[in-house]
Formats: sequence, C-alpha cells, structure tokens
Amino acid sequence: MCRYASKTYKRHFACFSCRKVFRKPAFADYLKQLGLLNAYQTLGPRRANPETQDAADRRLINTLDDVQRQYKETFNMCPECGLVMVDMGLDLKAPKKSDVKSWKLLEGMYRMGHCFYSCGCTGFGYVPKNTFEYKAYLYQQLAGYQADMDRISNAFGGNHTAKQDAQLWWAERIATIKREIDRVV
Repeated sequence: MCRYASKTYKRHFACFSCRKVFRKPAFADYLKQLGLLNAYQTLGPRRANPETQDAADRRLINTLDDVQRQYKETFNMCPECGLVMVDMGLDLKAPKKSDVKSWKLLEGMYRMGHCFYSCGCTGFGYVPKNTFEYKAYLYQQLAGYQADMDRISNAFGGNHTAKQDAQLWWAERIATIKREIDRVV
C-alpha cells in the first residue's frame, strides 16, 4: 500500500547553498492549522471560473491567495541563509552536508526539473553518487526524452497544434539535458 495514502508527510525543501534539507508542512496542513482548509476545498472548482463567484467568494479567494503567498514566503526561505529553497518532494534522501559533489549533482538534477515525488511505494528517489553515475543518468534521460519526442512526432498527422506544443515542450526538455551534459562533461 502507498505510504502517502494513509498519512500526510512533510515535503523536503532544499537549500543548495547551505547544503541542507528542511521538512516543511504541506500547504493543506498549513490551511488546516489556520482553519481554512474547508473553504479552500469548497472554492477549488469555483476559483477557475469567475462567473460562479459571488462577492464573498472573491474576498475569500483573495484571503486564500494571501495565505498562499504567506506560506511560500514563510516556508520557502532557508532559516539559515535566507535564500529561497526549492521543493524537492517527499521522497528525497539528501546527501550529507559534507558531500559537496553529491549536492552539486542534486542541484543539477533539479535544474533539469527532477523532483522526488511518487506515491511512496518505490522508496526514496535516486541520487547519483558520482559524476560517472550522473552522466549515465543524464544520457538515459536524454534517450527517453528523444524517444518521447519521436513518439509525439508520429502521433498526430499534419500541423496539429497539440503536436507542435508537445514537440516544443520535449525540445526544451532535451535542450536542458544537453546543457547539463555539456556542463558536466
């Protein structure tokens, strides 16, 4: 059974300059502490459609937006250096602070968009232990992204807008990995 189904876990926020990870409450837990979770869940479907909102809804949405901004300002800042931390997900097993090389590799993974979210069944996410493993990881990701690009290219006929959007998205992902490979090599 997925461990995240039965209990709320705290997310891991990483500060790459301090090489530390801090566990922070999920936004839903923060709302629950403030007594706003019900309102947030009730307004969820109406937030996207302004025509279904009345004046009270708009005031509450503004309040909830302020609370969300406050949450990000409070929990996304490193308590040691004051820089913005990044949300690395629930499944990160961070390297030791003294392992500078692994922290650099982890930061590179983040630049590529890799965060550690899963249903909890697979355990902690993979962090390469050395540059050789990291290069292998990058080439494996590149091959997978190029296969996805090929699949999209063959999926739609003609000049379909969805096809163009998907090709652009995959091309950006591939370019990001190639830049990371160039940086490491």
